[in-house]
Amino acid sequence: MNVNTAEKAIKAFLPNPGFLMKKIPTWKLTVKEWNAEEFKTQTSLLFDELNEQYGWVQEKFEFAEEQAYLAYKKNDKDKMRDKVSEMMVIEKKIALIEKVCPIVENVQAQAKTLRKEKKCPEELEKDVAVVIYLADVFSIPSFLRVKHQFTFKYGEKYIEKICGKKHTNVDEEIVAMVEYKPESKAVKERAKQVTEDCKKREKEEEKAKKEAEKAKKSGKSGKSKKHHHKKESSSDESESESESESESSEEEKPKKKEKKEKKEKKEKKSESESESD
Repeated sequence: MNVNTAEKAIKAFLPNPGFLMKKIPTWKLTVKEWNAEEFKTQTSLLFDELNEQYGWVQEKFEFAEEQAYLAYKKNDKDKMRDKVSEMMVIEKKIALIEKVCPIVENVQAQAKTLRKEKKCPEELEKDVAVVIYLADVFSIPSFLRVKHQFTFKYGEKYIEKICGKKHTNVDEEIVAMVEYKPESKAVKERAKQVTEDCKKREKEEEKAKKEAEKAKKSGKSGKSKKHHHKKESSSDESESESESESESSEEEKPKKKEKKEKKEKKEKKSESESESD
């Protein structure tokens, strides 16, 4: 398992790391009634924290995709189907977040109205219901705290109608996305598609591996050629050096001859002088 896959594994199996500290519900000990300032603060965080969740869910999808590829390489068809099913569920969750983003932004925009009005305005009932419903689905801190404030403001029965079996005022499509479980036939069809994608990826990886090995070999041969040229140049240098040495020795020869002749002349002169005496 490479470093990138290991990181994805940690992010996929742990709760969203950005929320780990926030998820400790210590705020429930201090926030025991409706608090306008608390509501204002938490509604301002809704979209940003939902966006964080979106990034985390995407990472979870990428990891499931990677696991499906490993299952393909091991020819583990059961694990492949499990991972494909997981991918399909995560895809629905990604689509869900994309769908509810405008709803969450509207609740943020209408936070002032919601703080002032004792009852939930009729035109905002559906949007408020979605935020309350998704609090337990995503376990995002700001959603949970806003839901907690709505419990104080509108009462527990109001919350129960939304979070209970009926899901009052919650869009049916949103509920279907949350409760989505792919059928066996759909998983089988998707598994075929994923298998084809895995085959393409495997071929591309093999091709890239061969090209890398080829480049490595050509790099080594290039280096050996450079060393060979260096040896040739060094031999040329030694030849030129020997030539220069031979030339210098040839130059020195007449000089030695001249010295010898001078010496002989000197000796003859001294001999003639001694004879005359």
